[in-house]
Amino acid sequence: MDAADIVGVIQILEAESIPQCLVGELALNYYNVPRVLHDLEVCVPNDSLVAAKSIFLQRPQLFQSVPHSNINVYTEYKSGFPRFRYLPRPNAYIVLFPDTHFYLDPLAASVIPRQNGLSLHTYSPEIGDFISPSDILSLPLPRLGPFFSGFCRRYCRSGDLMAAIAAEQLADGMDLDEDWYRSHIPLPWSEESQFALSLVAGKAERVSDLLTPAVARQMSHQHVGWEVKSILGRD
Repeated sequence: MDAADIVGVIQILEAESIPQCLVGELALNYYNVPRVLHDLEVCVPNDSLVAAKSIFLQRPQLFQSVPHSNINVYTEYKSGFPRFRYLPRPNAYIVLFPDTHFYLDPLAASVIPRQNGLSLHTYSPEIGDFISPSDILSLPLPRLGPFFSGFCRRYCRSGDLMAAIAAEQLADGMDLDEDWYRSHIPLPWSEESQFALSLVAGKAERVSDLLTPAVARQMSHQHVGWEVKSILGRD
């Protein structure tokens, strides 16, 4: 799916007053995590999931309900939720989730407020290379705090390995540290907070394992080409 397709899907739900938030690979791209976009994953309030599914079913010229195929460790978290083929691009799929699945409820508090006009915010090349800044501004994307903590909570409560991987990639891609975590996610001490803090504490070691010592030292002092800390939604 290209940017116009994604915006078009969003506008269909907006026209029916369905709150929404993009999650999955596209939201990870936004927060500087390299992922290939397989499915457009859309989160709606738990009590709006049936209505959102009905809206797609009422547009057979655009959406075809299809079963999940090849369920494995990478896709198991999608199992059981509505999935549609986007007919203008037959290889594109949309999956609908309730906000409770990713612990983003209440959804309104977990979404970055829409920006009016052009923005001077920085965007990761993981998303900026295929979606323009003006289109990015129109996307309902999650705030980093709830997005990151939701993955941590999902892993700790359900053992979802893909959630653990996503949380680790967010910690690395967004240069999260303990100060950021404690200021943005003031949760009582728990298994989830312990897991999250272990991810941010191990960030430098994971990065250095992938780089030569000289490059690792350079990256510890500055970001290469752009600043993740200025991405809208991080603070």
